[in-house]
Amino acid sequence: MNTIHNSAVSYYRNPLGAVPSGSRVTLRLKPSGTLTSIEADVSIILDREGEIGRFPMEKHGEVFEGVLEAPTEPKLYYYYFEIKSEDGISYIGCDSYTGTGCGIGVDAYPKGFQLTVYDESFSTPDWSKNGIMYQIFPDRFRCGDEETFKRGVEYHRNKGRRVIVHSSWNERPISKAVGGYENYDPVDYFGGNLKGIMDRIPYLQSMGVNVIYLNPIVEAASNHRYNTGDYYMVDPILGTMDDFKKLCKAASDAGIKIILDGVYSHTGSDSRYFNKDGRYDECGAYQDGSSRYASWYKFGSSRDEYDCWWGFKSLPEVNEFDPNWQDTVVSGKDSVMKFWLRNGGNGFRLDVADELPDEVIDLMRTSVKEESPDNLLLGEVWEDATTKVSYGKKREYCMGRGLDCIMNYPLRKSIIDFLLQHIHGAEFATLLESQQNNYPKEMYYSQMNLLSSHDVARIKTVLGTDKEGDGMSRDEQGRKVLTIREEKKGIELSKLAYALTFSLPGMPCIYYGDEQGMEGFKDPFNREPFVEKDLRMKRFIEGLGQLRANTPALRTGACGFTFKSNNAMVILRYILDGEDTFGKRAEDGVYLIGVNPTALDLTFNVDIHEIKEGLSPKDLEKLDGIAVKGAAVVSGESTISIAEDGVICVKLKSRSYAVIEVGYEDE
Repeated sequence: MNTIHNSAVSYYRNPLGAVPSGSRVTLRLKPSGTLTSIEADVSIILDREGEIGRFPMEKHGEVFEGVLEAPTEPKLYYYYFEIKSEDGISYIGCDSYTGTGCGIGVDAYPKGFQLTVYDESFSTPDWSKNGIMYQIFPDRFRCGDEETFKRGVEYHRNKGRRVIVHSSWNERPISKAVGGYENYDPVDYFGGNLKGIMDRIPYLQSMGVNVIYLNPIVEAASNHRYNTGDYYMVDPILGTMDDFKKLCKAASDAGIKIILDGVYSHTGSDSRYFNKDGRYDECGAYQDGSSRYASWYKFGSSRDEYDCWWGFKSLPEVNEFDPNWQDTVVSGKDSVMKFWLRNGGNGFRLDVADELPDEVIDLMRTSVKEESPDNLLLGEVWEDATTKVSYGKKREYCMGRGLDCIMNYPLRKSIIDFLLQHIHGAEFATLLESQQNNYPKEMYYSQMNLLSSHDVARIKTVLGTDKEGDGMSRDEQGRKVLTIREEKKGIELSKLAYALTFSLPGMPCIYYGDEQGMEGFKDPFNREPFVEKDLRMKRFIEGLGQLRANTPALRTGACGFTFKSNNAMVILRYILDGEDTFGKRAEDGVYLIGVNPTALDLTFNVDIHEIKEGLSPKDLEKLDGIAVKGAAVVSGESTISIAEDGVICVKLKSRSYAVIEVGYEDE
């Protein structure tokens, strides 16, 4: 028996993708074999976390059709099909680990098709759907004022903190214990500051950047500043609160939003709140159980026994359910989050979002959106955020009441695996389809599509060496210099990686220096000072930024995927009849993006009318109503021709890509 259901094709599931609570979803099952000629009782089974919902299907010709009523509670659900016939009971479940795609017949225990049900009021800012992001590690980007740096160093030293000042911007970050200390401590500084970032706004504009994500800027006893010292203070090495306001004003005047790193699951032990080292005038929780911050933390039988983040005693964990903590940090009239938004910030990237309770993330969303619905709440999530389980609980921050969007690490991994040919184009397409199908559309089009970050090796190094740095000592990572062959491969494949992120829905993110061909394995080698070393790569990124900024279809257009047996990947993006995928007025355009990661030149045909996955019936009707009359390469290198039936013949050189504008007319 071969019974067909494909949850990524609108003929079988309408509407596609995640749905608002209380929606009606039409599902079809197209049987073949003996089932087409015998009577059968077919039902849709909805698994509501153990509670089963049953929806009957009726036969129309050779197709079974039924309507599933999505629950009113936003959650993650799964459905499958039950078939009762004279041969007994069988099931149709999902044939993919992603929860989306084609069905498979089984006798028992079917894997369900994922159905994400989100709050019907969920929306994300339009600017995030149209954004190009640039991530900055502040100490390593640019020093705009050496006097600010000197004053900041003096501030920390006067508090009794260890500060190592690099004598040259061209030095490498310290990566081991020095000066007779037993352990490595990230207290070496190069002097990057807020004025330096403001100076470089025109540089960012040249790449079409309209969102800056800053790693932490609050006062703290390290160069990374994830060990917060004072939530209400800019670290003096970076500048003053006035400098922050000026940066936000200059960015806003340039059409750029500022996203701040919100580090709220823990503080530093050397902080105003815990004050283990006694460096602050006010009594902290470590010093005195009657401190106003004592309820933030959980202590054992002594003051030296306390919950801390992943066992690091320098990072005491907070109790996010503590009313005092919530009032101070999240929801109070003058809370930390509201303070930074009122002073020019446009949202937060939540550090280790998985370690913040869903209820607290929901509270954060309320607080952030109260200041402005246009503010963004971005979460650090490393896995599929819709199916994430942490601390034994299914997370619900993707259901429209928590996060706006997430850091798209699964996409990064799949892009790397595809370009290094660890996976075939078919598997890459499956990942793309699953994200499109499983994430709410508002979230899917706002994801942070990153390739490098402060937590992972730089993309050029990974693609050039086929290594992330895992299993390598810091010394080994630091000594590694790319060979000529690795350099060439890393550059070629990095261009393809960025071409992909600039072509897919979501915010493409440039990690500072990637556009200059910077290299480096993991921390601290992915955090080296910014250098201008590869102007050709910079011009390449500029071209992608300008193309995306000038092409609405590459931002909020419909999106479909297909692959070729020779491992080429093809993405279809388009807007027709002056309306984008959100129903907003936008300029028409049809584009194909082809990517060839192999060492061979590839030639393949693309018929845009045959691409079905991920496209709604309305999209397909629009697409079917046009005739392809021509095509032109607008970015990349390719030889193209058009057959009489409108099929586009594409020839891509090895390790190359092309963005092809399709010429068409209404039939």
